Amino acid sequence: MEDQKQSEESKKPQFFASKPRVESIATHTVADDDTLGGIALKYYGNAAKPYYMHIYEANKKAIGDNPNVIRPGTELDIPALPEDLK
Repeated sequence: MEDQKQSEESKKPQFFASKPRVESIATHTVADDDTLGGIALKYYGNAAKPYYMHIYEANKKAIGDNPNVIRPGTELDIPALPEDLK
């Protein structure tokens, strides 16, 4: 009976599979002249693509599908850098 219950549990979809939460080091409110590269330079000291894309990936829901278009007033979480970008 217990084996059947475990088998049924394993067949349920995993809707809430979670990604590891990334620590936020700051919150940034987008200004009129901001770019993700400029924001990356401000917080990480580097405006290269891996740095600004790290910010984009953490804020994709707020930014949308195009990392080149950020709207003034949008609040962005600035995530801590992963080891490979430090």
